[in-house]
Amino acid sequence: MANIDKEVWKGDQIIGTLGSAEYHRKKGRSAMLDRYSVVKLMNVFFARALARRMPQSTPTVIVNTVNPGMCKTELNRDLPFPFGAIMSRAQGLIAFTAEEGSRQLVFAAVGEQKNPETLQGKFIMGGAPLEESDFVVSEEGSKVEGRLWKEVVQILSGVDDKVQGIVEEYANR
Repeated sequence: MANIDKEVWKGDQIIGTLGSAEYHRKKGRSAMLDRYSVVKLMNVFFARALARRMPQSTPTVIVNTVNPGMCKTELNRDLPFPFGAIMSRAQGLIAFTAEEGSRQLVFAAVGEQKNPETLQGKFIMGGAPLEESDFVVSEEGSKVEGRLWKEVVQILSGVDDKVQGIVEEYANR
């Protein structure tokens, strides 16, 4: 459901473009409205890229992206009126309990113990892996996934110079 401009995927930097003031001035309010679904899509791409690069080891390291859904928590407790009241009412009507939401995380980690490779690099929601979009599994999506992986590693390497060595040793297949 992500609405992403081709200029983002075709440009020099995916993350840099999405985070730039210029992009937001040009796109206006729609840039922020699309942000949630775009970030979810980027999580899917990154999880798939990381899962593909994990060494075959015992025990298997499981890499998935999880959407626990809206959960009743105290995260909104400091929202000003009327936003806090609206969120509280919405959570009361449609949200899962924190325990119910946490089941998604547990399933993503151990849901397929007998065949862990079937639950690797997936997007988990509703207690099951969701089918990837046509874009995610397309040739263009695969290129975006690879570029996003490189960008994230580059950004993290700028924060800690150990990142590149760790990636080269453990996650460079």
